[in-house]
Amino acid sequence: MPSRKVNLAIQAAVSAALVAGGLIYGTPPGCKDRKVLGEGFSPSRVKELVEAQVAFGPRVPGTSAHQKTKDWISAQIQELGPIAEVQEFTANYGFEVPGGQVDRRPMKAWNIQASLFPEKKIRVLLAAHWDTRFAADKDKKDYRSPGPGALDGASGVAFLLELGRALLAMKTPPELGVDLLFLDAEDQGGSAMSGLTPWCLGSQAWAKRFRDLGMPVRYRYGILFDMVGAKDAQYPREVYSLTYGPATLAKIWAVSRELGYAKYFPNADAMAVTDDHVAINQIAGIAMVDLIDLRPTQVSGETVSGWDFPPYHHTHGDVPDLLDLKTIQALGETVMTVILRDR
Repeated sequence: MPSRKVNLAIQAAVSAALVAGGLIYGTPPGCKDRKVLGEGFSPSRVKELVEAQVAFGPRVPGTSAHQKTKDWISAQIQELGPIAEVQEFTANYGFEVPGGQVDRRPMKAWNIQASLFPEKKIRVLLAAHWDTRFAADKDKKDYRSPGPGALDGASGVAFLLELGRALLAMKTPPELGVDLLFLDAEDQGGSAMSGLTPWCLGSQAWAKRFRDLGMPVRYRYGILFDMVGAKDAQYPREVYSLTYGPATLAKIWAVSRELGYAKYFPNADAMAVTDDHVAINQIAGIAMVDLIDLRPTQVSGETVSGWDFPPYHHTHGDVPDLLDLKTIQALGETVMTVILRDR
């Protein structure tokens, strides 16, 4: 899980990249009106898609809610037009049971992928996990049963589906192809000492398959969405993202400032998060950054020296009512602008 050590050399490199990004990643002719780039993206639809997933119940692997959500995601993709490609794999989960014991059993899991504009050879990979943690283990009252997972799980799925719909509806399609990747078995992890499941099994399975099959796909970069769209959300620069994708961060941060959304993308380097982008970077070799909601814990003036997960993380308070339409619009519009400007 998180490490709060930040490499100063990486910070310096990213600072230089941000300066460069602000200079070279300017607005091209015909793209000065931000509404042109963001039109069609619907924050209210994102919220509806989150609510639809939460209505199934916690999407814990091995449950009927999990199976229903898999089928629902595939159906949503097919409504957009692309064919849903499903990668089935088996994961050995370790669930903590009453008495402190660990119940280990193999379960099926599924990654789901859709390719938009498949004729385009250079592509962008957008990813999110869709499973719900087996227990709301940060909850002060009920830490054994699973929580709703509205932000942690459902929000990233909703963002991918709505970004896909909005991009396909554009009169002028993006120059780059876009792949949507819905990853399973991300949130069932625990410490190695506990004997629980490792984190991010779906991204590991996907990345190994991509590497081992020698997939002839060229991804320019990737963006992972995790816990996105809550009121007061902040997306600082996460450490693995700084390491592997400084140029992509530079684009996102430059566009967010141009569009007036700097408050959601603070000029700050946060902690390292063990998330799905790690395997995709390290195993598949795709430069993916993580847009994840992290909150400052130690603030002195304008300096932030500590970060942590938001209060709703792994609790029963992770509900759709936390979603904020302005926050959703800011993130959706920023990412769409980044994708549509790329050549």
